[in-house]
Amino acid sequence: MPTPAEMTLRIVSATESSGLGFTMELAESGHPALHAAGTLIPQLTKNVSADLQWYLERFLDERDDAALVRAKHIRDFIKVSGKVLFQGLFQANAEARAIWRRIAPRLGHTRIEIVESGENSGLLWELLRDPTTNSPVCLSAAAFVRSQREGFSSASVREVHLP
Repeated sequence: MPTPAEMTLRIVSATESSGLGFTMELAESGHPALHAAGTLIPQLTKNVSADLQWYLERFLDERDDAALVRAKHIRDFIKVSGKVLFQGLFQANAEARAIWRRIAPRLGHTRIEIVESGENSGLLWELLRDPTTNSPVCLSAAAFVRSQREGFSSASVREVHLP
């Protein structure tokens, strides 16, 4: 049975000329909402996308030495990218740091909603990783949901609940 979320962190991203703009709002019953905003630099390139696809779909079929080296490189990229994304999001300014301080001890009771506009933001939100615990945030939260802002034909919502 999923843990009920006590807090909801909504991150809304939109492509801007300088990168990917984001706003965050943390809502918790009985507390004033916290807000933060900033800009992230997308890291998803065609090469990275192809490497991730290979790692997830074909790595286990190609277990030679070259495949093992390539897989280690991709795993290292995943960890580093997740930490960089975390720093860009939760270390962007004092308001963003305050949001993380509020949710960090109760991440397992926090619903995280990512709302994107545009076809592809270039961010793999699922890689978001707490550098202190080295844990993926999406696996620690009560729920992790991605959606497209209304008006886009490719709208989709994914929700993940962990036991």
